[in-house]
Amino acid sequence: MIKSKVQNYQIDSPLPVKILYALLIINYCIYIPVSLFKSNVFLLIYDVLLILMLLLTIANKTVVKRIFNGKKVLLLLIVLYGVNLLIVTVLDFRSISIESIKTIRNLTYGLGIFIISSIWCNQKDYVNIIIKILVVGSLITGIYGFRQILFGFMDFELDRLKLMGASFKEYEVLGRARMTSSFGDPLTCAFFMMVGYLALFIAKSRGLLHYLTEKKRVYISAAILIISLILTLTRAPLFGLLVGSILIYPFYNWNNFRNISGNIKYIIIILCVVFLVGGVSKSYVIDSSRNYHSSNIQKITRHGVSSFISIFQSFEAFDANSKVDVILNQSQRSRISSWGKAINYIRKNPFGGGLNNSSNYSYSLVDIGLLSYGIKSGMIGFLSMILILFYIGINYYRLTKAETDVVLRKESYLYLSLWIAIIVTGLVSEILQNSSISIVVWTIGGILTNYKRRVQNAFRY
Repeated sequence: MIKSKVQNYQIDSPLPVKILYALLIINYCIYIPVSLFKSNVFLLIYDVLLILMLLLTIANKTVVKRIFNGKKVLLLLIVLYGVNLLIVTVLDFRSISIESIKTIRNLTYGLGIFIISSIWCNQKDYVNIIIKILVVGSLITGIYGFRQILFGFMDFELDRLKLMGASFKEYEVLGRARMTSSFGDPLTCAFFMMVGYLALFIAKSRGLLHYLTEKKRVYISAAILIISLILTLTRAPLFGLLVGSILIYPFYNWNNFRNISGNIKYIIIILCVVFLVGGVSKSYVIDSSRNYHSSNIQKITRHGVSSFISIFQSFEAFDANSKVDVILNQSQRSRISSWGKAINYIRKNPFGGGLNNSSNYSYSLVDIGLLSYGIKSGMIGFLSMILILFYIGINYYRLTKAETDVVLRKESYLYLSLWIAIIVTGLVSEILQNSSISIVVWTIGGILTNYKRRVQNAFRY
């Protein structure tokens, strides 16, 4: 048993912070009523709560000066992004429509959350609750998603999956099910599993949950989240997690990094988990009847390796008798081609292609990641968003690299790993314009922005 005390706090969070907690919790269940009642009206709660937080913040004039923790460069980048978006809106004013209004909302919603989190997420107690929400929420939804794999989707879940286009075609034509859990979308589900996995170790480091005081419970929880992530069969968050973990691991565990045998053992364990999970995914791929039973697990060892590799392959040759590519833009070749087309488009249209022009492109905006900002808001919008994301990470690293406390330094590396994973995921998939995901991303961004060096032997976030 790990000898560590679990921290208990007497917390009286300000109302905007409590609303932010509520938003984070709502993320894990909002799409259940949306799917059940086939209505997006429930999603209005995102906008209502954000507006309420902004009004409460503006009314408290004493805290407004804390925006972005006084970082003028970050404020300048945000202003540049906003001015550019205003120019794009004016240029596109004659063709303004409901779609363009939605685009403006998606391009700005996350930054609204960033403003709130940069002002209010400046106390360690508030951050601790946020980390707890991310861990517990991800574990619950991960376990909920296992039911879909073992026993199949419910009708309302299938109705939601139909809106995903390619994901439903995979399921309907190929029988290739992808875990969506309560999110209704495999990409969103995978993102939350990725965040929950890294937040799990932050929570362990801080001693936030009694459940995590035993090492075996940490391993079980980590396994649940990793398995859930892989069962979504979504590459971007998995790739983001791998890159973030690989880049940070030598720093996080520097004293033992030269222990070659220990690291090989760690890699072998990870590969075994991956192949076993691959077997589960292959077992429901080949079950064309869609009737999933626990007996499917018997097929694990036979199909583990081939299924995991299939996540990274095109499915054009899945059926040798069919010449139709039923899964649009799933291969790396088509994704790279989309990036090339998007870059050329941005170069020729420095102010973007218009806010309501998304249906006119020959590629999916989801496949081009952050380049979608350039497609919609032009070169300046794209570059300013890239600079904002990288500035947050670089500034955080600059502040934490000289930390002498071993525990706090390891914790800072976990945060940095999480931010790198988010950036990498965003580079290859359009995640930052998803309300559920942007709430988490920019809340974490606010936490990193509020990091301060040691002040009178105390730390504040």
